[in-house]
Amino acid sequence: MLWLLAWTAVFAANLVIPMTFANLIFSERKVNGEGQDLGMALAIAIVWLLGGMIGLKSSDRRFKLISGGGAVAASQAFPMLQVILGLASLVFVSWALDDPKSGFGGFLATLLSGSFLLLASYLAGVLIHRTRGAWRAAKMRFLSGGGNTP
Repeated sequence: MLWLLAWTAVFAANLVIPMTFANLIFSERKVNGEGQDLGMALAIAIVWLLGGMIGLKSSDRRFKLISGGGAVAASQAFPMLQVILGLASLVFVSWALDDPKSGFGGFLATLLSGSFLLLASYLAGVLIHRTRGAWRAAKMRFLSGGGNTP
């Protein structure tokens, strides 16, 4: 259960820039009530559920997703990753749909962006996990005097 609370906190932290970006894009059509908010909310729930399912597989995957998700959330200070992935999603949705600002367009763009960020979080976690293991091994070699010093 603690895993799901941690995942929810990391997931929520990752929504700051993407939701700001999405609200700016869809704001001009909100008065028409075309369902972008509902589509985005449904896509957000699906991405949260996907992350939860990844974490249920093993504690190793949980660690990777939480630590990588934390790193991706921190990267929002300079949101190049979020902007690039969001724009890539919008380009695809604009190519695939006649009206990319429709309710389905909001759903699809959010689902793609969220899935890309979920993948980026997991891959960042893999990198953190490997780096952590390499530092731990180097520290042990240093402390045991097994390094390659002259």
